[in-house]
Parts: sequence; structure tokens; C-alpha cells
Amino acid sequence: MSNEQTPNTIYGVAIGMVKHGQVYLSRRKESVLYPKKWQFVNGRMRDDAHAVDEAARIFKDQTDISVKDKTRFIFVKGISSHEYREFYFTYLINLTEDEIPKNTCDRFHDDWRPFNLDKAEMLDVVDGLRPVLKQMKKTKSKYESYRKAMNEFFLETDSKKHEENAETIAKLGPKMTRLL
Repeated sequence: MSNEQTPNTIYGVAIGMVKHGQVYLSRRKESVLYPKKWQFVNGRMRDDAHAVDEAARIFKDQTDISVKDKTRFIFVKGISSHEYREFYFTYLINLTEDEIPKNTCDRFHDDWRPFNLDKAEMLDVVDGLRPVLKQMKKTKSKYESYRKAMNEFFLETDSKKHEENAETIAKLGPKMTRLL
């Protein structure tokens, strides 16, 4: 999607990295906007560029990880900062086992560190990021309930519990397949 530009608005992308149920964050340096706050990968978009194309470019620039299949970037939401006239297209990406993010921008932020979602939610993060972390935590909880119901569905012999697990699977299943 290319951005329909609003005058004087700066457009960017932010990408949250997830691996083994943890989210990678980096702490900004003291000399930049939002000093010492924790952040996702982020950067400004080029004029008339597609957000997902820019996500792949910025992700490569800031982590040294090339993503050829852009469908791996899952759009989460747009984040606005009216104070700074910024709008960020926010994505999540599940890192593969061999993908390890490197800090290629040490002038602006520290190394990427993995955090469990409970800890990440408590950090001092850049504007707009906390709702994304809360939603990630909520989704992870639903996913864990779905996995538990799936495991118990095949192991349970009690018909009432079997039926309860089937209901949980039916309710959460369509949402969870997108995450797998």
C-alpha cells in the first residue's frame, strides 16, 4: 500500500521481531528523539513507496536480515504521533531459527535484546508501542489456550471436557491459523 500523503506528515514503518515467544527491542541512545526509550526496528519511508517494501528495506538496513517473502511481515496497525506529525505502518515478523538480528545502527540505538512480553510491556517504550505489546500479549495468551485445547482434545476421554476443548478450538481456530 502506498501512502496517500497528508501535508507535513512523516511516514515510516516499525517492525516488531518475535522469536520463541519473545519480542526483540532496542534502547534508543540519549542523543536522539525519544531518548533511552525502547523501540522496534523503525525508519522513514521514501516518497511514494509501498509500506511493506519499505519494511523489508529498513529491516535489512537495521538488522542485516534479508526478507525475500514480504508476506512474512504481518501488518498490525498504524501508529500516529500528532506531536511530531508522524505515522508508522507497524508490522510483526516471526524470526526463523537461523535469523539473529544485528545492530547496524549503533549510533542511534543499542543492540537488539529479546524480552518476554510481560517484561516488554513494563519497559519505557516509544509512543504508540505499548498498545502493540499489549495486543501481542493477548494474542499469545489466546494462542496458548488454543494449543492447550488442541493437545487435550486428542488426549481427553471425558466427553464433557472433550466438548469444551472442541468449543475452544472452534472459537479460536480461525484466528490462530494466521499466527502459525
